[in-house]
Amino acid sequence: MNRINSKALKLAFASALATAACSGGTPAEATVSLPSIISNHMMVQANANPHIWGWAAPNEQVEIKYLSKSISVTASADGKWEATLGKIKPGTQFDIEIAGKENKISVVDALAGEVWVCSGQSNMEFPLGRASQSTTEFENHSWPRIRFFKVKNEHSASPLVNVTGSWEVFSPDAAKKWSAVGYFFAKRLHEDLNEPVGMIQAAVGGTSIQVWISQEGLKSVSLGRMWSSDQNSGHPYMPSCLFNGMIYGLTHYTISGATWYQGESNAKEPEIYKVQFPALINDWRKSWGDPKLPFIYVQLPSYGRKIPPNQQSKWAEIREAQSLALSLPNTAMAVTIDVGDSANLHPPNKKPVGERLADCAEATVYKRRVAYQGPTIKSVHVQNSGLLCRFDHADKGLRIKNGAALNDFQIAGADKKYVPADAKIDGKNVFLSSSLVQVPVYARYAWDDAPEASLENGFGLPAAPFQISTTPSNAASSEPQIIRR
Repeated sequence: MNRINSKALKLAFASALATAACSGGTPAEATVSLPSIISNHMMVQANANPHIWGWAAPNEQVEIKYLSKSISVTASADGKWEATLGKIKPGTQFDIEIAGKENKISVVDALAGEVWVCSGQSNMEFPLGRASQSTTEFENHSWPRIRFFKVKNEHSASPLVNVTGSWEVFSPDAAKKWSAVGYFFAKRLHEDLNEPVGMIQAAVGGTSIQVWISQEGLKSVSLGRMWSSDQNSGHPYMPSCLFNGMIYGLTHYTISGATWYQGESNAKEPEIYKVQFPALINDWRKSWGDPKLPFIYVQLPSYGRKIPPNQQSKWAEIREAQSLALSLPNTAMAVTIDVGDSANLHPPNKKPVGERLADCAEATVYKRRVAYQGPTIKSVHVQNSGLLCRFDHADKGLRIKNGAALNDFQIAGADKKYVPADAKIDGKNVFLSSSLVQVPVYARYAWDDAPEASLENGFGLPAAPFQISTTPSNAASSEPQIIRR
């Protein structure tokens, strides 16, 4: 769980105060005030010393009362105060009273649970009311322990210490406007962990990754250039502007981790995305003061036209960039190659996307023994004039989805001229061959904008796209046995 970095917070407050004050980020009056994220119906992170803060008159004494406890803090010379509430058990419902010399604020119906950020572009912003499963979700359902804070879309040239938004408790009318992926993620966690779940939604359609990275983070990966606008989407968003307007003001709030669904708007520059995506993860971890902050993300689904074997597929390269980010610790990737729509950039089938993200969180953050990943390539080596591909996460063996043909495998020799491969499943392996390639060196799977993606494991989870060259055989996998999905 995230722990607030007090030193980093003080430095951040000091650097942003003047700009925020003139741009509406901090209340100007000398009475006690709070950021909008600390408000009625808020979800606070359970078991993690959740952090609260606000503003008051310089050196003013501020009293905080909750759960029969009382905390007294003194505002700094420039009017900032902060406190931690101590560990609170999941499911605890309580009010908070914050009082200064001139006024008192009551925050009612706070609830302790798991708090996650859901961010990205349009497929994360896509509302539940438009999802395929929206009707069944609203019939005879009530989830009072699922709550959302939807950050208002706001871009800024400099960091704002406050975002605009309010906490909402689940109701059909409210939930229709929430992120569908975020909702299905929250519902899955809520049901499986039996704990309240709160989502902080900060997503804007059509945005590329550089608008979500701080200026400091972008400088470290400038690649010899700085971006003058969101060139890929046509939106007038400057680099870092949504980090400044929608993320920075959240980075003092205690959370479990972040979920992310983005990449479509960067498909024209996959090589740059390979650098920027891990930079974003590291940048957010630094901003939250937690180098181990869990970061779980969606790999882009199938979309667009079929690509001939030896033409470039930039969508495949974006997916590869997303796979490479798994080298960072405390990351996990939900593969969705099988639930896209080749004709629709915004597929409405969001339930499996959110649930796979939740399975990733349960397995990696909450250490539950659930299947969360489909087959991932482990190694490939030459065998009988063909290639034997070995997979991890091949629980209950490998199989073909819906009994279809095993398509989307290709092989090539040293010339890298790919041809379709004949593919046969052998337990946790796939054997590839072609009469057109006498000495195979390279193999790849689902390397296409819109692959059929027919390979899955016994739990029905799709194999992740890959490209790989021949390597010596690796030792046996040390994966724990999965007992359920």
